[in-house]
Amino acid sequence: MGVFFAIEPINRYESFLVNSAEQGLRFVAEVGSKAVKLHLDTFHMNIEDKDLPGAIRRAGDLLVNFHIADSNREAVGRGHTDFRAIVKALKDIDYKWTLALEPLPPVPDPYIAARLKRYAPLRDVYAEECITALRRYEKEV
Repeated sequence: MGVFFAIEPINRYESFLVNSAEQGLRFVAEVGSKAVKLHLDTFHMNIEDKDLPGAIRRAGDLLVNFHIADSNREAVGRGHTDFRAIVKALKDIDYKWTLALEPLPPVPDPYIAARLKRYAPLRDVYAEECITALRRYEKEV
Protein backbone atom coordinates (compact mmCIF):
# COMPACT_ATOMS: atom_id res chain seq x y z
CA MET A 1 0.00 0.00 0.00
CA GLY A 2 3.05 2.29 -0.07
CA VAL A 3 3.05 2.96 3.68
CA PHE A 4 6.30 2.61 5.62
CA PHE A 5 7.00 1.90 9.26
CA ALA A 6 10.18 3.81 10.06
CA ILE A 7 12.04 2.96 13.25
CA GLU A 8 13.77 5.94 14.91
CA PRO A 9 16.75 5.10 17.10
CA ILE A 10 16.48 7.17 20.30
CA ASN A 11 19.49 7.71 22.59
CA ARG A 12 20.03 5.46 25.61
CA TYR A 13 18.97 8.18 28.07
CA GLU A 14 15.45 8.29 26.60
CA SER A 15 14.88 4.72 25.41
CA PHE A 16 16.32 1.22 25.68
CA LEU A 17 15.00 -0.54 22.57
CA VAL A 18 16.90 0.81 19.52
CA ASN A 19 19.54 3.45 20.26
CA SER A 20 21.92 3.73 17.31
CA ALA A 21 21.70 3.74 13.54
CA GLU A 22 23.43 0.35 13.51
CA GLN A 23 20.81 -1.10 15.87
CA GLY A 24 18.11 0.46 13.70
CA LEU A 25 19.54 -1.20 10.60
CA ARG A 26 19.72 -4.51 12.46
CA PHE A 27 16.06 -4.10 13.51
CA VAL A 28 15.04 -3.43 9.90
CA ALA A 29 16.99 -6.48 8.69
CA GLU A 30 15.54 -8.76 11.38
CA VAL A 31 11.96 -7.71 10.60
CA GLY A 32 12.65 -8.44 6.95
CA SER A 33 9.78 -6.41 5.47
CA LYS A 34 10.13 -4.00 2.55
CA ALA A 35 7.70 -1.74 4.42
CA VAL A 36 10.09 -1.29 7.39
CA LYS A 37 12.58 1.55 6.98
CA LEU A 38 14.84 3.80 9.06
CA HIS A 39 14.30 7.28 10.50
CA LEU A 40 17.42 9.02 11.82
CA ASP A 41 17.72 12.04 14.11
CA THR A 42 20.95 14.05 14.35
CA PHE A 43 20.46 14.83 18.05
CA HIS A 44 20.21 11.15 19.01
CA MET A 45 22.92 10.18 16.52
CA ASN A 46 25.24 12.72 18.15
CA ILE A 47 25.01 10.70 21.37
CA GLU A 48 25.03 7.15 19.98
CA ASP A 49 26.80 7.11 16.59
CA LYS A 50 30.53 7.80 16.27
CA ASP A 51 30.37 8.55 12.54
CA LEU A 52 27.13 10.30 11.56
CA PRO A 53 27.89 10.60 7.82
CA GLY A 54 28.99 6.95 7.78
CA ALA A 55 25.77 5.87 9.48
CA ILE A 56 23.76 7.81 6.89
CA ARG A 57 25.67 6.15 4.06
CA ARG A 58 25.16 2.68 5.60
CA ALA A 59 21.43 3.41 5.88
CA GLY A 60 21.29 4.27 2.17
CA ASP A 61 17.88 3.78 0.61
CA LEU A 62 16.43 2.45 3.89
CA LEU A 63 16.50 6.03 5.24
CA VAL A 64 13.06 7.61 4.73
CA ASN A 65 12.87 10.38 7.35
CA PHE A 66 15.46 12.62 8.98
CA HIS A 67 15.21 14.91 12.03
CA ILE A 68 17.50 17.93 12.23
CA ALA A 69 18.74 19.43 15.51
CA ASP A 70 22.25 20.27 16.63
CA SER A 71 24.20 18.38 19.31
CA ASN A 72 22.60 20.50 22.05
CA ARG A 73 19.14 19.97 20.52
CA GLU A 74 19.03 23.60 19.36
CA ALA A 75 19.18 25.01 15.82
CA VAL A 76 21.83 24.03 13.28
CA GLY A 77 25.00 25.94 14.11
CA ARG A 78 24.39 26.27 17.86
CA GLY A 79 26.18 23.04 18.71
CA HIS A 80 29.08 21.03 17.34
CA THR A 81 27.45 18.70 14.79
CA ASP A 82 29.16 18.72 11.39
CA PHE A 83 26.14 19.41 9.20
CA ARG A 84 28.28 20.00 6.12
CA ALA A 85 29.37 16.35 6.31
CA ILE A 86 25.78 15.26 7.00
CA VAL A 87 24.42 17.13 3.98
CA LYS A 88 27.20 15.58 1.87
CA ALA A 89 26.26 12.09 3.10
CA LEU A 90 22.57 12.73 2.33
CA LYS A 91 23.55 13.81 -1.19
CA ASP A 92 25.78 10.75 -1.54
CA ILE A 93 22.82 8.42 -0.93
CA ASP A 94 20.54 10.55 -3.11
CA TYR A 95 18.19 11.16 -0.17
CA LYS A 96 14.85 12.46 -1.46
CA TRP A 97 12.65 12.26 1.62
CA THR A 98 11.83 14.71 4.40
CA LEU A 99 14.21 16.77 6.51
CA ALA A 100 12.18 17.68 9.59
CA LEU A 101 13.51 20.49 11.75
CA GLU A 102 13.34 19.51 15.42
CA PRO A 103 15.32 22.03 17.48
CA LEU A 104 13.97 22.61 20.98
CA PRO A 105 14.42 25.33 23.63
CA PRO A 106 17.58 25.10 25.79
CA VAL A 107 15.91 24.09 29.06
CA PRO A 108 15.83 20.89 31.17
CA ASP A 109 12.54 19.64 29.71
CA PRO A 110 12.43 20.91 26.13
CA TYR A 111 9.20 19.06 25.31
CA ILE A 112 7.26 21.09 27.88
CA ALA A 113 9.09 24.31 26.98
CA ALA A 114 8.29 23.81 23.28
CA ARG A 115 4.60 24.23 24.14
CA LEU A 116 5.02 27.34 26.33
CA LYS A 117 4.11 30.71 24.79
CA ARG A 118 7.28 32.40 25.99
CA TYR A 119 9.35 30.12 23.74
CA ALA A 120 7.07 30.46 20.68
CA PRO A 121 9.24 33.18 19.04
CA LEU A 122 12.20 30.81 19.24
CA ARG A 123 10.47 28.51 16.73
CA ASP A 124 10.85 31.09 13.95
CA VAL A 125 14.41 31.96 14.98
CA TYR A 126 15.44 28.29 14.98
CA ALA A 127 13.65 27.60 11.69
CA GLU A 128 15.42 30.51 9.99
CA GLU A 129 18.82 29.51 11.38
CA CYS A 130 18.38 25.87 10.35
CA ILE A 131 17.13 26.61 6.86
CA THR A 132 19.82 29.24 6.20
CA ALA A 133 22.62 26.96 7.38
CA LEU A 134 21.34 23.86 5.55
CA ARG A 135 20.94 25.79 2.29
CA ARG A 136 24.49 27.10 2.65
CA TYR A 137 25.87 23.57 3.23
CA GLU A 138 23.79 22.23 0.34
CA LYS A 139 25.48 24.71 -2.01
CA GLU A 140 28.94 23.99 -0.62
CA VAL A 141 28.96 20.21 -1.04
